[in-house]
Amino acid sequence: HAGPVGVGSTAGTPIEPSPVAQTEWLRVIHLMISKTEDALRDSDAQLDGPLWLAAATHWMQDPKVYGGEDYICCLLDVLMSYSMLDNHRDKLVKAGFVEWLADDAIPVKSGMSWKVVAKAWALLASLCIRNPAKAVMAEPARLDNMKAALQHKTADSVLGNHQMD
Repeated sequence: HAGPVGVGSTAGTPIEPSPVAQTEWLRVIHLMISKTEDALRDSDAQLDGPLWLAAATHWMQDPKVYGGEDYICCLLDVLMSYSMLDNHRDKLVKAGFVEWLADDAIPVKSGMSWKVVAKAWALLASLCIRNPAKAVMAEPARLDNMKAALQHKTADSVLGNHQMD
């Protein structure tokens, strides 16, 4: 097993640090780009949308190998901070994050906890500010997925046995 494809890889080359190290690395990035406007603007040159999408996709395949829920939460936090600028949102939309969120991360089949799903919904909402993302979401199958996801209770749901109307 070659190890996780990590954010911080160069030219698509997998990196080998432990999931814990990758999670800490994501926390540092999140802190930098969420605290200073200069770091956020400078991060544009550093974002490789397809590579970040690969990291998220690999996590979905085997969450335990790729750092568990803590890793994906940190990754979503970084992407949420990064998406505060329109040109950054456009890069994430172009990389396929709207499709990943709507088709893989948020739907009932994902089995993710409410915490991860809430962060995924927040990122999707941020990306849908841009018209190309709205067009992706307007596809009937995606709308059906989202409706089902809204009605689903996660295993750790705070909704308990209450039905959503």
